[in-house]
Amino acid sequence: MPRWEYKVVSLRDRQYTAALNEFGLDGWELVSVISEAVEPPSPERSSAIPLPRVLGRLEEAAGKLNKLGGADPAVRLGARWQERSDRGFGVDTAYAAVGRGVVSVARVVVTLDRDVVDAYPRGAGAVAGLLGRAGERAHRGVPSTGLVALVVGFVALAVAGVMVWL
Repeated sequence: MPRWEYKVVSLRDRQYTAALNEFGLDGWELVSVISEAVEPPSPERSSAIPLPRVLGRLEEAAGKLNKLGGADPAVRLGARWQERSDRGFGVDTAYAAVGRGVVSVARVVVTLDRDVVDAYPRGAGAVAGLLGRAGERAHRGVPSTGLVALVVGFVALAVAGVMVWL
């Protein structure tokens, strides 16, 4: 579905061709030309702040602000309050301080998680690796003749014990 966008252009005296060429190079298409300048209607400013009547005191405060007219209330309050309002009444400073505190706590939590909590699984993994290497070393190669005789003797004793017991 095509979308249409309109652009109002004012052409400079004796520069019509250059302006239209620039207009076309930007991808615009000329739809119509009028010879009189048309002023756009100025938006009507309403000095009233719309509030429901049930808000009572807020409505009274809004009425007082409306009596100030279109002027900036900070100007009416004076230079001392205008400086403070320009600095945001110190809220940005407080926000930055709280943010620094939160970031510091987050760094501590990450350090504890990495160095304390994760140490147990890493340690268990290292111990398992060491035990595996030790077991591999112990069972590498052909067992000795003495070890085979010991295992055969143990099995023979076990079988003899079961036979006598029955």
